[in-house]
Amino acid sequence: MTRKQLQAKEWYERARRDPSFAAKRRRVAAEHYESRNPGVVKRREQRDAKREFVGVIKALNSRLVEQRVQRGLLAAAAKRVMPLRKVLTEDERRERVRQDKRAYRQRRRARLRSVGAALTARRISELEARAGGICHYCGCEPDYLTLDHVVPLAAGGAHTEDNVVFACHPCNSLKRDLSVEEFLPLIGK
Repeated sequence: MTRKQLQAKEWYERARRDPSFAAKRRRVAAEHYESRNPGVVKRREQRDAKREFVGVIKALNSRLVEQRVQRGLLAAAAKRVMPLRKVLTEDERRERVRQDKRAYRQRRRARLRSVGAALTARRISELEARAGGICHYCGCEPDYLTLDHVVPLAAGGAHTEDNVVFACHPCNSLKRDLSVEEFLPLIGK
């Protein structure tokens, strides 16, 4: 065996017995290699700088994600504490959808007849709240009110605030397209 082979065998045996010797030997070999190849050091420094930069970016991104999640949780908690709008039951939701569809049809009919159609679903719900749950014609308090036009759309009435009242379903069905003067005697008023 040559001298280099004997030295390699000795180092191998020593590294098996003592792990710190192996680490020291690797460090010495790396320093020797770097001293002969300066480009390696520069590339390693660039690689390490890039890894550090990527680590910083990931840390910032994770903080931003955490902040967004916390904001979302806080917003969700605030909504639970103070809901922005009333949570509707299934029946209330169906009724609201029905009223919205009906308001759309009435606006469309008024628009086709070239009369005013200034009411929106939101304004109609405000007017209904102002009615207080009482029928305009008979004064009863039904489960729900229906929208009625004082001067019917079929008779050229407009779909505007001053031509809209809220009535119970029986009164509205009985009134149909009659004027108020024709309808009031039918209910005894």
